[in-house]
Parts: sequence; C-alpha cells; structure tokens
Amino acid sequence: GEEKLPPAETDSRWKFGSQSVSAGSLHCDVWVGPAAELAARGLIAVYPVGGWWR
Repeated sequence: GEEKLPPAETDSRWKFGSQSVSAGSLHCDVWVGPAAELAARGLIAVYPVGGWWR
C-alpha cells in the first residue's frame, strides 16, 4: 500500500513548522530530509507574499 505521510502541521522534518511560517515577517520554512520524501507529498507551493519591497 501507499505510505501515509504526516500532515505538514505535525511533521517534525520542517524546521519552523506551520505555526511559525506566517507569524510576523517569517514566510519560509526549511525541509530537513530526503528530497524524495518531500516529492512523495505530490504538491509543493512557492508563492510571493507582500513584504518590505512594497
């Protein structure tokens, strides 16, 4: 069967986690693990947010 992956909110392989990603001016996170495991999630999003350059 297909391996179940933990939701991003509870996955300890993210350095900052979902509670910190959008707090204040921090809009990033770091994945610590094999790229194949991140790719196995099927989706990843990279998008701009408003910031100091506006």
